[in-house]
Amino acid sequence: MTALKLYSSLGNLCLTVPYELNPAFREIFKTAKWNPTGKVFEVKDTAQNRNKWAKFLALAEDASKALAAADLEDATAQELQQAVQRLEQALETANHRIDVAKKDAAAAAEMAKRFAPLLDEANEKLAKIEDEKRDAIQARDAVIAPILRIYDSHKIDVIIDDYLSGARRGYAGKPKCEAAEGRLIAVRKAIRAVGFDVPAINELLGTSLNRADKLREAAEALQHTKTSGLRPYVRSVEA
Repeated sequence: MTALKLYSSLGNLCLTVPYELNPAFREIFKTAKWNPTGKVFEVKDTAQNRNKWAKFLALAEDASKALAAADLEDATAQELQQAVQRLEQALETANHRIDVAKKDAAAAAEMAKRFAPLLDEANEKLAKIEDEKRDAIQARDAVIAPILRIYDSHKIDVIIDDYLSGARRGYAGKPKCEAAEGRLIAVRKAIRAVGFDVPAINELLGTSLNRADKLREAAEALQHTKTSGLRPYVRSVEA
């Protein structure tokens, strides 16, 4: 809002008045003339007009306070309206999410209903496979039980560790590999005596003791295939 101002010029009082207060100003200064160039009202610079201006300022101050109060009320009303709108939007969003959640839950329930028979069937198949697996393991264990006893009695893991530690030392570890080789030959003989052969044992025994790198590879291969690499022993292929 334009500020209230008064200044004297060439015997006149130049008065700056906000547009909102023009009607009240005209009630007091009925003979004031508008100066479009200076955008001010002009009246004679007299004590009477100065007293009128003082009276007008008092009225203007009251009016300004009233306008400020009205503006505050308007602002408060707008803030409340905006708050209501935000609450309405939040409620709309919440309701939408509730609807989506209900639809998702219904779809999930329907899917669970359709999949339930398939799950039961899958569980039955799994149980059957587990039974077959258990039977197969028991049958396998029964077959390889003699081999496991041979491995245990000859301490096959110690033999493999001696191969590995000797191979890591290179030429200096050759005597240790030689000793391990003699014990591994006894293992192979015992295994073949019960009708089995282990290709990984044959591979390790066939590796030169001068090739530490190859000995290490062959020993590691035997370490992982002691039982899974079992084969029936055919005497005609014995070295």
